[in-house]
Amino acid sequence: VSPSTGGRNLQLAPNATADNAIVSGTVYIGSLILDNSLNAAISYFKMWDHAAPTVGTTAPNWVIEIPASQVLRIVFHKNRPKFTTALSVACVTGAGTAGTTSPTSAVSAGIQTQTSDDAT
Repeated sequence: VSPSTGGRNLQLAPNATADNAIVSGTVYIGSLILDNSLNAAISYFKMWDHAAPTVGTTAPNWVIEIPASQVLRIVFHKNRPKFTTALSVACVTGAGTAGTTSPTSAVSAGIQTQTSDDAT
């Protein structure tokens, strides 16, 4: 995925290696679809306002728990997550900063970004 400053719909398969600067500059998250249906364990989707975070060392700005064997859909109507430097993401099996192990099977992430916090 190339960096962009506009609103986009991104499809990723994040793991313990960060997808760095998938969007650069200021961006808001409008919605997320996180599919953990192939895993019998909880996965954690991490988001950083950082161009090149180190998974396991750099504290994420957001950590979202994805239930085992489920798809999680989140729509942010107001007070959307805002990233001003760059949006980087990863998915691991441990919560918090220290988690560094990839889920056993692929997790897919659909991320809808916007350039403003307007609920449109």
